[in-house]
Amino acid sequence: MRRKYGSYYADWRDEHGNRRMKAFPTKKQATRYQNRMRSIAAAKKQEAHGASGKRATRGQNKKHAARDGQQHERSSHSPAISKSAS
Repeated sequence: MRRKYGSYYADWRDEHGNRRMKAFPTKKQATRYQNRMRSIAAAKKQEAHGASGKRATRGQNKKHAARDGQQHERSSHSPAISKSAS
């Protein structure tokens, strides 16, 4: 919390990491709002990352696709070049 220009500012970061501030006439109001916004942002971050905290490891999707009978093919961004006899 900050005091600036005769007002008290609630200071927090949202779920995307952007800094936010809002002015209040009293310190108590600013502190309450700041704590509430910090807890809301923390809850949203937890939802975005999943409550379990488990992450897929590299190559895991390919392993599951092969097991299920689906093959992932690599696509090339450039067209295939074929050599012809000159």
